[in-house]
Amino acid sequence: MKNVKMSDEHWGATHQYFHNLAEALNDAGLTLRPFLEAVDYKLDIPWTDHMVKEYLYKPILKAQTGKTSTTRATDFEAGQTHKALEAWLSGHTGVWIEFPHESEADTERRKQSAS
Repeated sequence: MKNVKMSDEHWGATHQYFHNLAEALNDAGLTLRPFLEAVDYKLDIPWTDHMVKEYLYKPILKAQTGKTSTTRATDFEAGQTHKALEAWLSGHTGVWIEFPHESEADTERRKQSAS
């Protein structure tokens, strides 16, 4: 099943992960600045779901699979990308969060769309 497109449930859980990680990075007092300093920006910007996806997740996905879109990743590839990101983040920042269960992501998405 390595080549089957990522399921809707896994896709939802992945985006819930982006949201949870953005919150964890902000709670740890970490901003986007260290990542942007590499391109000469010197701003303290709090993390958002979108920034986690674009600056952390997608570069790892591309390096591992050559894919630039989360919608083209398989469940297996997404899992490998999450593991690589978690290992790097916990080793470099001490931030680690559990990957949400797909049912949690569905519940959270429904709450967010209702508000």
